[in-house]
Amino acid sequence: MTRVAPRSLDRRLEQFQFKVQQQINITDDQLTRISEYYHTLQNDITNFEDKLNRLNIRATQIEHTKKGRENCKSAEKKAKASRLMNDHEKRLKELSEYYQKQKEVMRIDFENTYEEIDKMAQKRAEDKVKPVENEIKKTISLINKLNDASNQNNNDSEESLIEQDVNHAHDMELQRIANLEAKLEDQNKYRLEMLIEEKNRLTECVNLLEDMERNHITEMEHLKDELDAIDVKYSEQVKARKSKQHKETAKIKRTIHDREQQVKTLQKALHKSEKRQREEMQKASETSEYLRTELLAVKKRVSQQRENDNEISEQRGQLSELSIQLNQREQILLKMRTDNETLKRDIARITQEKLIAKRRAALNIT
Repeated sequence: MTRVAPRSLDRRLEQFQFKVQQQINITDDQLTRISEYYHTLQNDITNFEDKLNRLNIRATQIEHTKKGRENCKSAEKKAKASRLMNDHEKRLKELSEYYQKQKEVMRIDFENTYEEIDKMAQKRAEDKVKPVENEIKKTISLINKLNDASNQNNNDSEESLIEQDVNHAHDMELQRIANLEAKLEDQNKYRLEMLIEEKNRLTECVNLLEDMERNHITEMEHLKDELDAIDVKYSEQVKARKSKQHKETAKIKRTIHDREQQVKTLQKALHKSEKRQREEMQKASETSEYLRTELLAVKKRVSQQRENDNEISEQRGQLSELSIQLNQREQILLKMRTDNETLKRDIARITQEKLIAKRRAALNIT
């Protein structure tokens, strides 16, 4: 037993070294994969931050565009209302001036016509009455002469004849006066009819002006109703667009909030992963240090045991044959160890990939 102890220690030492190296290799692979996953998470966080910034910029642009459109439409609406009001006031002013001019022209025309008719009637009356007055004066003069003649002539028969002639002449003059009065009455009646006709014409003109004014008022009310309808339609469109914009903004805000939550979740997962990696690295470092310490202690004990063991040289002849068998078995063992290490690496890699895939699926990361 004492003779095979050094060889057994070598075997144990070799096995221990192999296990340490295998654990170090597996740990290195895990650290490499964790580092790659860490860089992947950093890239994902950077991409999410870029998307978040773009969404914020897009939301700001949409808000500014919305305000710009509302301001433009408000300015267009005010400009259109101002143009309509100016056109309305201008048209009212033009119609008022036109009506005033027409009234003034009709008034002047009526006054001139009335004055002309009055002058014409007076002239005609004077022309027709003047001969009558002359005849009356002649008759009065003749009567006076006849009266004078009757005073000088005492002949009853002549007085009777003269009286008859005077009465006849007087009747004739009265008839002429009656005819002239009838003609004057006809002229006055004609004048009155002309005045009534002019009054009717003036009434028709006034009614026409009132109808035009009513039509203008109706048209203005119609335009006002159209403008009110346009205002209502514009208000409804603005309200609908505000509602749509509010929904889009809320959707964008929810998306931003979701992205922020994802970023926070990724950051938390990254911090946890970094912490776990640091702990694993610290643990691996401590394990490696412990293994190195143990390895040095074992080597020291083996060296001491080899120095104290003098029987090794005597057993070399016997060990030569065993050495050949041992080498063969060591080759087999090395191959098995290599296969075992490969399997452990694959198992560790697959386990870590499953863990990473599970975390990314929980965080909704593609």
